Amino acid sequence: MQASHFRSINYSRVLEAILLYYFILLLSYAALSKITEGNSLYTSLINAPLYLSAKLAAVGQWLIPITELVLAISISFKSTRRIGYLSIALLFILLSIYTGWIIWFLPNKPCSCGGLISLLSWKQHVVFNLVNLILSLVAWYLTKREVTANPKTI
Repeated sequence: MQASHFRSINYSRVLEAILLYYFILLLSYAALSKITEGNSLYTSLINAPLYLSAKLAAVGQWLIPITELVLAISISFKSTRRIGYLSIALLFILLSIYTGWIIWFLPNKPCSCGGLISLLSWKQHVVFNLVNLILSLVAWYLTKREVTANPKTI
């Protein structure tokens, strides 16, 4: 291989692809693990310091994983990718605020995370959420809008 071949690699495109697949896998895994773990999310929502009624917890039990799947699907398409990444950033902002609130103000610390993420300590949850917030904003920045030529301006 020639050295010029390595110089032609667009590293921002490579990072963009890595982040795309990372978030699709992360959100899909989180959603599917919540769905397959039965009533564990419902129980966590009832025990969470959100003061949810049983009806709201039942809605949340399905709304949360469906939202995660919708976000994974939204970044799968170029036309919705930018808004998808901003929505993911908003999700991680809300999760960071919620996690911080639990850490600093509540003695009972229920976790409604699914799968391997539920093994994290609460401080690791905050770091995980903040890192993913930053990564989603990086992905949003790297995902450039496709500019179409306007015949009136040419």
